Amino acid sequence: MAFPVMIFDRDQTDLANNTAKAFHNASDLMRINDACLELSNLFNAVGVSNSVSSNLYSGWGTDAFERTDARLIQMLDNVTTLRGLIELGPLTPDVPEDFNRPTLEKANDIERILHDIYVAYNEKYT
Repeated sequence: MAFPVMIFDRDQTDLANNTAKAFHNASDLMRINDACLELSNLFNAVGVSNSVSSNLYSGWGTDAFERTDARLIQMLDNVTTLRGLIELGPLTPDVPEDFNRPTLEKANDIERILHDIYVAYNEKYT
């Protein structure tokens, strides 16, 4: 699996213009899940043992999802686990405390963290 292109440049213009980036949906969550799985596999391959949940989007479909779903909590736990595996720069945001009410900032932060982890991994291990 190739590391997915993360989206972390959502802004108020996207919201005002009703773009696809403005609304977090199941395909975004699948991209986040895929990124978590890929990062977990990469770290495990270089001997940095970790475990993330791998079936987060089973049954989500491509449209609506329940925002209080336990899978969203697990998604944040996965991102937290991965963030702790490698040193990141001071501009990398903290993992949001929840995702029950996604905002542009929370969505950007999650995907920016995963992007930054991938960049840091490549700088250190490749």
